[in-house]
Amino acid sequence: MDPSRNMKTYRQHLLNATPPLVPFFPIVIKDLFFIHECNATKTATGLINFDKLRLLSSVIRFIDAFRYVPYDPNVQPQFDPKKRRSTLEMLNESHLEKAHEVHQIREFLANLQVVDNMRVLSKLSREAESPVGRSKRSASIPKIIMGL
Repeated sequence: MDPSRNMKTYRQHLLNATPPLVPFFPIVIKDLFFIHECNATKTATGLINFDKLRLLSSVIRFIDAFRYVPYDPNVQPQFDPKKRRSTLEMLNESHLEKAHEVHQIREFLANLQVVDNMRVLSKLSREAESPVGRSKRSASIPKIIMGL
């Protein structure tokens, strides 16, 4: 492996490789470390730095995509260029699944009911954090939230 240009040759081979494969873990750790250390967690105004979180999630999603490729140690890898699926194609397919998850999150947030009554919030808190001796856990929380 050529370490020049931040392992550019290795990274290009990884993108064009046919799964199943196992990425070189020290490079993954290095990427995560530098993203974490070189980017502030909060912006100058005190807000969460979502750019840093996007960078971290892109590395994690890339590695996580390899988990879903079936692997049978008894079967030899196929080297037919017509049947090859590159890592980029595999990631594009997983974007369809992610789009469905995003739709579910947006639907949840669109129907979210905010409780801003301090008495109701205090009651929900007391019920959720009941003493250890009580076995019944906040069965009435949905009723309180729904206003029943």
